[in-house]
Amino acid sequence: VGQSKGAAVEVNGEMEIKSVKIDPQIVDPNNISRLEKEVMEAAKKALKSAKDEAAQKMKGLTGGLGLPGMF
Repeated sequence: VGQSKGAAVEVNGEMEIKSVKIDPQIVDPNNISRLEKEVMEAAKKALKSAKDEAAQKMKGLTGGLGLPGMF
């Protein structure tokens, strides 16, 4: 899960977005760019978190060999 000030995005290990939650307080029809920015920030954090978790699992499976091109 990646979170920003007003949005949260959940991503699974296959890098698929599973859910998006938006705090109604940040929804301003006159400032849609803020909402877009918050969702984008949360999505980036969620994807990074999922990639980091996948890399940790892969590290355990490969015994820490650090194979090039793999995570």
